[in-house]
Amino acid sequence: YISRYQLLKKLIDNYNYKHNDMINISNFYNNNKVFDKCTIIVAMIYMNRYNKICKLTNANIKPVLETCLILANKYCSDLEIQDSGPLEVHLLNTINWNLYISEEEYNYYQKVILSLITSV
Repeated sequence: YISRYQLLKKLIDNYNYKHNDMINISNFYNNNKVFDKCTIIVAMIYMNRYNKICKLTNANIKPVLETCLILANKYCSDLEIQDSGPLEVHLLNTINWNLYISEEEYNYYQKVILSLITSV
């Protein structure tokens, strides 16, 4: 089990969505032209929820992150979740379709992400 902080730190230190390279995610967060910051924060929350039930590993982190970004984008854009792929269905079932995020939870993750980015 990876703690919330460790998960975010690992992602911030090690993941680049576009090229699957190991780089600092501050570029991903600050310079991403595909997803807005809200979507990225929501995706991290979904990843943490998933990680509590199914352990994230180096082998599954990329597809889980991609799936969380897709779901977060749908959530932030207020789109209906339909025609989901098998990974989306698996992730949704794993987190019990719990897509709701309180303002307090969102603000917590936003603070943690920003503090990790500024400490890099």
